[in-house]
Formats: sequence, structure tokens, C-alpha cells
Amino acid sequence: MADLKDPTRDRLLNELRAMRRMPGLPMIDRLSGQNELIEALGYGDVERAWARLQRLRDEHGGDPQTDIGTYFYLAGWDIGRDTLDQRIKQYANHFGCDERTARRRGDRGADKLATLIRDQAETNRPWGLITLFQSAKVDFIVRLMMTYESWRPAEIRINGEDVSDPVFTLHKNPDVTGGYYHQLIAEAVPLGTSAGENGTMASIVVHWPMPVWPTWQTAAYIADQRIVTRTRTYRDRGVEMRLEWSQTSTPPPESD
Repeated sequence: MADLKDPTRDRLLNELRAMRRMPGLPMIDRLSGQNELIEALGYGDVERAWARLQRLRDEHGGDPQTDIGTYFYLAGWDIGRDTLDQRIKQYANHFGCDERTARRRGDRGADKLATLIRDQAETNRPWGLITLFQSAKVDFIVRLMMTYESWRPAEIRINGEDVSDPVFTLHKNPDVTGGYYHQLIAEAVPLGTSAGENGTMASIVVHWPMPVWPTWQTAAYIADQRIVTRTRTYRDRGVEMRLEWSQTSTPPPESD
């Protein structure tokens, strides 16, 4: 199976490798020119990015015998030295392994650190827009927007039932250079009226297992003001949108 593409993560990894080759003890100037890291870690601010990188080292790289810890060791944290080769030799001697093992462990650490930074960054992410239109029934529109990331189909559940093989259509996104989106439309979904106050009348759950978690936006157009919408996001790359009856009075008649 082909590797999943995530150009942003690849750029982060390249910049982490470039930082590892730099001489001396790491200082804030290590981030000079590392624009992807500055954006992902500090939202464009170098000092904020450096502070965040230091926290990641404290949280995940304090032990030099772990992969991420090896990366920081070979990048010069606490030991300095002029070249990467010098640091690899020192690591191998200190921790009783050969130099190839030290380098491979550091490579794995750079890869894991790039993934960690990518997964926590708020920018340059795939994002989903879930829109509903309520009248006698409800229409759901799901738009899953991307640029160059590999596509993974979303799983859809409507009113508690899985949608078997949901059909998405592909469209260009005129607002984003190189952007496009996959769209699914579910029309005339019936509203359940047997639930009492705050009972669910209609719902959609979208689980989108992208290589990095997406961000979500929702929009709702409601004809009956006694109906409210609720949105819940899930850490495993999912979102739920529900219509609920908000009054103790009799719900509207069952839709045909």
C-alpha cells in the first residue's frame, strides 16, 4: 500500500533533521529559517516556538535512551559538540551501542517528533464543514476539505445507522490554492418526534480517519425555533451534530 502523503509533516521532519546537524549547544537561533517549525510550534512567533520545543523535550525527550530523547541528544541538547558525527560517537560510547544503532534511533526520534508536532499544530490541517437545513425534514451536507494530504474516506452515521459505502463527490475549492473537497449530501432525513424534552430528533456522526486529526466547523439553518442544535467533537477525528426538541410542549407532527 502506498504511503499516505502529508507534505506539512515531511517539511517538519526535514527541518528537524537540519537542526540536528547544527553545531554547538542548541539556542533559539537554531530555528532561524525553520519556517514550518516556527508556524507549527509558535504560530509564527520564534520565541513561542522555541519555548514549545523546549517543553516537548522536557515532556518526551528527557530520557536519551528513548527515540525522541536520542534525537535531542544527537541535536546537541546538554552536550554541544561541533558535528553530528561527534555526537553519534559520544552517544554510542556512553550508552553501549554501535554508531548505526545510535543514528537509527535518532532517525526514529525525528520521525516521531515530527508526527507529534504535526498532530498538535492547529494550522495547515484538513477540515470538515457540516451543514444542516431543517424544515419538515432535514438535509445534511458534509464537506471534507484538503490540499495535498492523502484522502481517507469518512465514515458516516445518520440517526444511529451507519451509511454503507457513502458516496462523496470531488470538487475544487476556489478559496484555497491547490485545495479541493469531498462532498456528501443526505437529503430529506426524517425528524424523530417521539423523544421528549431535549430528545434527539436527528443526528449525524462523521468519523474522518485522516493521518492527522482534522478541525471542524458546523452551520445550522433551523425553521422551527423550538429545535436546537448541539455539536460534539471526538478526539478520534470525529464530530457529531444533533437536532433536539427543546420544549416540553408537544413536538411537531411526524414527517412523511
